[in-house]
Amino acid sequence: MSRQTAAQIIGFGLYLEPEFDPATLTVSQLLGILGYHNIRYPTPYTKAKLIQVFNDEIKTRAARFKKERQRKEESIASEEGITDGITGKPLSSIKAKVCRDACTSNAINNGECQAPTPALTLGSRRSSRRLSAAPTEDDSSPVRPEPVSPL
Repeated sequence: MSRQTAAQIIGFGLYLEPEFDPATLTVSQLLGILGYHNIRYPTPYTKAKLIQVFNDEIKTRAARFKKERQRKEESIASEEGITDGITGKPLSSIKAKVCRDACTSNAINNGECQAPTPALTLGSRRSSRRLSAAPTEDDSSPVRPEPVSPL
């Protein structure tokens, strides 16, 4: 059985429980938790020093950290302020236009509009990868000279 990473421990949030024993964590896990919460620790450090910092800084503020964590989990994602990378227009206005273009007004009013996603309706995005074509016989591109080897 492998040990959990610091990210997994932070994700579960069990270290914020009052009965949690920080001595069960590894040094790298303790460093990850302290770093996540922007808590300074002494250098050079030992596991005992990191446990002391954990008890002083994390345990004393665990209730506040739990509230922040809960607030983040309960927040609803919003498209407000997010713009399309190509046009620069707000995503909410693009979705509204796509819905208007894809659905009849009757379907929109009845809530039956199932508009396709904007990425599919606005055309495909440009690729940064160039497509190469086979050279043709009338291709008059310059020919690279062969390198001259030293004698």
